[in-house]
Amino acid sequence: MSPVYTPLAALYHSPMQDDSATPHASAPDAIPASPTPAARLRVVVFALAMVVLAAMCNAAMDKLSFHFDSSVFASPALEEWRPWLDPRLSWRNKWRGGDRAKGEAFPFSSTALVALTDAWHCLKSIAKSCLILALLAPFTLLYRLRAVEWAAAFLVLHVISGAVFELFFAVLLRA
Repeated sequence: MSPVYTPLAALYHSPMQDDSATPHASAPDAIPASPTPAARLRVVVFALAMVVLAAMCNAAMDKLSFHFDSSVFASPALEEWRPWLDPRLSWRNKWRGGDRAKGEAFPFSSTALVALTDAWHCLKSIAKSCLILALLAPFTLLYRLRAVEWAAAFLVLHVISGAVFELFFAVLLRA
């Protein structure tokens, strides 16, 4: 039984290409035959789309942080979302009763799960995820991995990024 590959991995060969004679055909982690131009184009388009989405999130983060009152986020139609959108208010969502002295509102609300507490951190998490996906995309042309292995690589990169951030933010850059 052959392993299940991610959709991007299916782009390595054209449907007409028979790779059964190649020595690497049964090895899931072997470097596949040269990817088709269409496969390369799809990976490039995907990676660029992820970079564009990350930039859009970054722009929204800056609007929230520096121009909230003159942005679409301050619209009266979004008034009920203001405690989640407005950084002057949303920082309180991390803390029980909005008071840092009372501790986190829920486990990891100020670290690993901070993206659930306010729009700025949610957008940051989406942007970071997009950049990690853009980074991983070219590797799908080099390695045939199962979807769960790609998901593990994604999570490992997310965890490493978060751990380095916490190390610098909470320890090394503290006055």
